[in-house]
Amino acid sequence: MEYIVSGSDMKKVDEYAIKRLGIPSMVLMERAALSVVDLILCNEPKDKKILVVSGVGNNGADGVAIARILSLKGYDVTIYVCGVKSSASEEFLAQLDIAKKLNIKIVREMVKADVIVDAIFGVGVSRN
Repeated sequence: MEYIVSGSDMKKVDEYAIKRLGIPSMVLMERAALSVVDLILCNEPKDKKILVVSGVGNNGADGVAIARILSLKGYDVTIYVCGVKSSASEEFLAQLDIAKKLNIKIVREMVKADVIVDAIFGVGVSRN
């Protein structure tokens, strides 16, 4: 049997890792991004166009990190940001700044892609 952590449990795990163990949230994001990238590397050839749809919270920051790593591995990646920048998390803004410096395409409307990575909502979402 495989145990799947609930959203509220995952928030507790993140909080424990960050506050009690001292692991920076950017490090946790990098690890999460690497896991998704590994899955894509195993299943999608480099000629596929990848669209990462990112919210402006920490899950969106995970998505931007995924886009960055895939881009550095030679994939054609575009980041579609949905959300209001004024409500963006610090981590999202940091990841987005890195992506901009690497000239990764960032758009405000959907584009055609072969693979779409959903990084809109994470465990912090508290609305319906």
